[in-house]
Amino acid sequence: MDILYNNKLIVSLCIGLFISTLYYNFNKITDDKNNKYKDYTVLIFFLVSMFIYALLYNTEENVNDVMKEIETGEPDF
Repeated sequence: MDILYNNKLIVSLCIGLFISTLYYNFNKITDDKNNKYKDYTVLIFFLVSMFIYALLYNTEENVNDVMKEIETGEPDF
């Protein structure tokens, strides 16, 4: 988990690139004459990357609290 949160920029860019590549190749397979959706590939890359980065940034503090709770455990009865 530390590797994921310490490299959240790289992780978000990789996931965004992967999803935008899938979108681009899917539109390449369905090669229509009016295929204007390839122009949205860069937009999808930025939106997905920003969404993943924001998600990782906002949940980083919660994960640290959970890990501290796991280390200490619950008190005995």
